[in-house]
Amino acid sequence: MMTCELEYLLKTNSNCEACSDQASLSELLTDLRAVADDLGLDFAGAYLKAGTFSELREQSLFCPCI
Repeated sequence: MMTCELEYLLKTNSNCEACSDQASLSELLTDLRAVADDLGLDFAGAYLKAGTFSELREQSLFCPCI
């Protein structure tokens, strides 16, 4: 996944802009929404699906059935 790369971008932006990680996250999401609009992608739909995928990823970390 791109988790490490995204974390790096977030931290780099926070350090360069002298802002908090939360402010950096807001900027990153704003820019992602703009890119999605430029490419004709459904940002809101992807955001909703991301919550579902996140829940599945958290559940898949440990399976007591194994």
